[in-house]
Amino acid sequence: MKTKKRLKTMKTSCKILCLVSAAAAACAAAQADSTTRCDSAIHAVHIDACNSSLGGCLKRARPGDLAVRLDRFGAWLASKDKPCSTMVKDVEERAATLQDTARFAIDTSQVTFAGAAAAPVRIVMYVSATCPLCKRIYHELYDSVTAGGLTGKARLGIKPFSAKPLDVMLLAARRFGRQADLMRSLAGVEVRITEAIVLKKADSIGIPAHELRKLAADSAIVRAAVGSAEEGGRNGVTVTPTIFINNRRYKSYKDPQWVVDAAEYAFSNVRRASALPVK
Repeated sequence: MKTKKRLKTMKTSCKILCLVSAAAAACAAAQADSTTRCDSAIHAVHIDACNSSLGGCLKRARPGDLAVRLDRFGAWLASKDKPCSTMVKDVEERAATLQDTARFAIDTSQVTFAGAAAAPVRIVMYVSATCPLCKRIYHELYDSVTAGGLTGKARLGIKPFSAKPLDVMLLAARRFGRQADLMRSLAGVEVRITEAIVLKKADSIGIPAHELRKLAADSAIVRAAVGSAEEGGRNGVTVTPTIFINNRRYKSYKDPQWVVDAAEYAFSNVRRASALPVK
């Protein structure tokens, strides 16, 4: 009797295992089909630079820098398990922003750039001292233009997008030649930035707190901050950070690695243009 029960239990278990295995196989097949369809949708995105779809560009013997970069971006999105419709939209937006030729007027007379002075690519960020993402992106881009992949290729500068006291302090820090140091020192602060925190950080990097506070009240520096914010508004800036690469607005992912990728693409364009024969 016990043997019969055991056999019956084993048969039932086998049926369940078969059903589970079949379901898993069906699920895997459906997922593979979904991935294939999504890849096709991404590769259908039109690329003006090669006058074809992304897939068509990639099939060429020389697919082109833009197509290779967009394909790599699409693979990164897929690794993040993004919905297919979102991935297609993100690739389309990145293709558009990297090919956009619209330029914006940006006054850099009050900007101190980090990186090689002769670097042909200029990255300008409209920022706020209280914006956590601004400081994180700035910190990583600073490392890239001073000692990383963008060394000699790009320079990095910031412009305040308000005339609030903390943002004016960022502008005032230029007078001490320590604006980049102050911005980077704030990147590690995990609480909301206050005046006390900014002044303490300033003191820690050699900017006397009382002098920074005094300069932040200087009418000329305040006017410069107001002008910076107004300029940002004219250039369509509504949030911080907003990034411009060689006066072209960057509208894709603000993850630092993809901002670096866009700057590298801009550098490759400058290098290609300089290699063209003079007509």
